[in-house]
Amino acid sequence: MSITILVVDDDPDYVDLTTLILRKEGYQVSTASDGSVALEELKNHQPDVVLVDWNMPGMNGISFIKSVKADAQYCDRYVIMVTARSDPQAKAEGMNAGADDYLTKPFDKLELLARVRVGLRTRNLQKALADEVRILHRAVEQSPLSIVITDTSGAIEYVNRHFTEVTGFSFNEAIGKNARMVKGGETRPEVYVELWNTIVSGGEWRGELKNKKKNGELYWEHASISPIKNENGDITHFLAVKEDITERKRAEEATRQSELQFRLVWEKSADGMRLTDEQGTVLKVNEAFCRLVGKPREALEGKPFSVIYTEAQQE
Repeated sequence: MSITILVVDDDPDYVDLTTLILRKEGYQVSTASDGSVALEELKNHQPDVVLVDWNMPGMNGISFIKSVKADAQYCDRYVIMVTARSDPQAKAEGMNAGADDYLTKPFDKLELLARVRVGLRTRNLQKALADEVRILHRAVEQSPLSIVITDTSGAIEYVNRHFTEVTGFSFNEAIGKNARMVKGGETRPEVYVELWNTIVSGGEWRGELKNKKKNGELYWEHASISPIKNENGDITHFLAVKEDITERKRAEEATRQSELQFRLVWEKSADGMRLTDEQGTVLKVNEAFCRLVGKPREALEGKPFSVIYTEAQQE
């Protein structure tokens, strides 16, 4: 893959010399005589490194650098200011404008090439990091779980798309609000005390919370909340990964109600009822069955039905 260097200077002798040095090293070179022309070259040739002079007609080097660094599409380009101005104030002004490096004319060929290689390595690292961040961001955005990041006070700094779909709050509505914005009011206070004490002490809390959507509808979440620490081990943020378990809770409640109704029918029935396994062992009987055979529950459950039947016939 070819590497392109953009040389921006109004001195043709300097441009020719620099171009010759760079091309001998195998680099592609494009040139511009002032900042405004260089901006067009930037768009047309997508250079990896830019060498720019300070004093030029039209847009000077400082203005050019500020324009490049303010543009989200090109701000990652590595820019080296190459100028005859060697005083500390000028160097500070160039770096403050956004230059990534500063080289004073006349320069040594080896130093120029070394600075360019540093710029290329830096840009490659930045691209690799940007790719990694982009992949991670896509993974988080496409996650089937709600992901929330807050500061240490609980103020929300990030929510993913699934959070907005579940809660009904938009990204902008959530950012800056306290995570309590979805608190449903039905979770016991001691649960929140345990949660907070766990995460501020550096631990991970797992549990279920009953929260509230923007429209007031209550929903259940299983949450895993843990601290994010910096390189010194200090907690800087909290990360919450939450699964909507509302449907599971509804299914569990429906099963519980069904079992309750079954038990009521079982115990209140006037007919003798028994439950046996595949081997014929009696697992459960109701009161009517106990009356039918004239024995208490504990004398029946766990015994083979054939034995119970035989004993009942003999009696």
